[in-house]
Amino acid sequence: MSSDDFTDLKAEVTCCICLDFFRDPVSVECGHNFCRSCLEVCEEGPGGCFPCPHCRRASYKRDLRPNWELGSVVRTVKRLSLSEERRCEAHGQPLRLFCEEDRALACAGCVRLREHQSHCLRPAAEAARVYKEILEEWLGPLSEEMEGLLEAKRRGEQYKSQMKKLEVKKLDIVSEIEGLRYLLKDKEQKLQYIMADIDRVLTQVENTNMVKLSNQVASLSTLIMEMEKKCKEPAWELLRNIKGTLSRCSEVVFQNLKLEVKCYKVVVTLDARTAHRSLRLSEGWKRVTHTTQELLVPNTPKRFTKNSCVLGGKGFASGRHYWEVEVLQDGNAWFIGVMGEPLSRNKGFDWIPDSGVWLVGRVNGDYWARTSPKITKLSLRDCPKKLGVYLDYSLGRLSVFNSDTMEHLYTYLKAPFTVTLFPLFHLYEDADLRLV
Repeated sequence: MSSDDFTDLKAEVTCCICLDFFRDPVSVECGHNFCRSCLEVCEEGPGGCFPCPHCRRASYKRDLRPNWELGSVVRTVKRLSLSEERRCEAHGQPLRLFCEEDRALACAGCVRLREHQSHCLRPAAEAARVYKEILEEWLGPLSEEMEGLLEAKRRGEQYKSQMKKLEVKKLDIVSEIEGLRYLLKDKEQKLQYIMADIDRVLTQVENTNMVKLSNQVASLSTLIMEMEKKCKEPAWELLRNIKGTLSRCSEVVFQNLKLEVKCYKVVVTLDARTAHRSLRLSEGWKRVTHTTQELLVPNTPKRFTKNSCVLGGKGFASGRHYWEVEVLQDGNAWFIGVMGEPLSRNKGFDWIPDSGVWLVGRVNGDYWARTSPKITKLSLRDCPKKLGVYLDYSLGRLSVFNSDTMEHLYTYLKAPFTVTLFPLFHLYEDADLRLV
């Protein structure tokens, strides 16, 4: 049995209440299985019924049916697990859980510690599947980065070859000048200045560009091989240092982004015809502030009436584009990103990519990406005051990062961009944003 198949099997024999292997498994009326001891603590309602912890269907403790076959499977899986499971150094118990906040493996003893009581925990097998998919998604951008570096190195080698030809030509010219030294003294002096420039360019190319490109190619090759190897590792090994691996992926892809995006910076202004009545625009349609008192503005077909949003005045249907947003005041919450046309603005809709909306923002001090099926909480070193938004339409990529420190917040990869995309700004009470 492969490592992935065994991981899936362990997930099937894990109780969703205690997140451990089933102990004395029983089935409720709807067919779902739980530990008998886990169901004993469930509070009963009128008539002795209680909701199934999985599907909420009404069940009765008197109808609990022992699942002997499942118990036999659990015992078999436990025996097989003893050979591959790693145990906690502090508690000696199997590391079957994964803490999302710390991105580290944990055991049942760790869960009882104060530092983990408010954290989000999930079975290690399930976490391994999720992070394996994330790592596989990162392979695409990293491979693209590798192709770009190899192409740059190839051009550098061609340039170096041309410079060497110039060096040979320089020596030929010097030889000719020797015979005409007295007649062409002035021209010889001017040519010597040109030769010095050529020498300086050669030195810069050899000592800077080529060395830098070679180092980047070597570093990226090592990271790609490490990630391909990590995707094949068992669950506990894959998750052991997943936080550091993801950090290195982000660092490699975004290390040269600051210089690159400046080439694609666009001027974005706000479209007053789309602004919700609770939003006040100022500073030449570059600043938007949420107000508690709605403004008297004319009704237009493009205006948001259900959500406090405003769009940028210009949409993008191709190419690469970059703009910056300064956070003057966080307020209760705000989100920035892009929105596809056409979407109805006078009724509510889901703020997720499946609805044609890609957003990253802050809510009550925490940063989130509106992903599906549930939103993703982001972990940042600093609280950004200026954010950069980078859109690559053809690659289906939208990246948001701290434009001061280039710390990466989130990237939507392989998004199905098929319609015109407009910059979107969603503000809640007291939020204040400005386009830079």
